[in-house]
Amino acid sequence: MASIVEQNHPGTARGRARRAAVLQSAAEEFIKHGYERATIGNITRTAGGSTQTIYKQFGGKPGLFSAVVQQESDRLRLELERCHLSSGELENSLLKFSRVYLEAILSPRVRAWVRIAVAEFGRFPELSRFTVKGHNAVITNLTGFLREHMYRGHISLRDPKTAATLFLAMLRGHFVGLDADLVLNQKSIAQYTKAAVELFLTASQGRREHAALRSKFRTQGSRKREKMPQSLGGSR
Repeated sequence: MASIVEQNHPGTARGRARRAAVLQSAAEEFIKHGYERATIGNITRTAGGSTQTIYKQFGGKPGLFSAVVQQESDRLRLELERCHLSSGELENSLLKFSRVYLEAILSPRVRAWVRIAVAEFGRFPELSRFTVKGHNAVITNLTGFLREHMYRGHISLRDPKTAATLFLAMLRGHFVGLDADLVLNQKSIAQYTKAAVELFLTASQGRREHAALRSKFRTQGSRKREKMPQSLGGSR
C-alpha cells in the first residue's frame, strides 16, 4: 500500500528503532481511539520523541496512519504465509490449514484493524487492500493444492480457484462481525473447521462419485446399444 506522503526512513539503528517505536505506539493509539480521536501528542508521549519528528518523517497524522496500515498489512501477510499447503493427505492438510488461517485472521489485532478499515474507508480508499496481498497468496496456494488432488482423482471440482475462494469464505463467514475484544475459544474454532472441511469434502467428493456413476451408466448404456439386435436397434 503506497503511503500518502513520501517516507524518510532513518538510516541508523537508533533511528530505525525510534521509527518502530512510533509505529507501534501509533498502532495502539489508532486501535484504541480510531483515526479521528487519535492524537500525535498521545503517540509521542508513549513512544518518546517529538511531534516535529513525526511531521518530518510522516507528514502528519494521515501519513503516519498510512505507514501503520502498511505495517499491519505486512504483518498479516506474513501470518497468512504460515498457511502454506504442500503435498499431503487431503483432509488432515485442510484441517491444519484451516486452523492456522483462522488463527491469523481472527486475532484481536487483525479484527480491530478490519474494523478501522471499514470505518475509515471513505477517507483512505487504499484500506480496501488491507488484506488483499495476504489473501491472494493464500488463494493461489490453496488452488494449487486442490488442483493437485483433483488430478489425483480424490475430489471433483469444476474450477479449483473458485472452490478455494468459496472455502475461505465459508471458513471466515461465521466469525464476521464479532467484537474485536472477544477472545475466541480454540475448541470452538477446531470444531467449526472440522465441520467446514467435512462439508467441503462431502460436496467435492460427492460430485466426483456422481460423475463416476453417470459415466458408468453411460458406458453400460453404450454396451447395451451395441449388443442390441439389428431389428431392435433402430438401424436404418
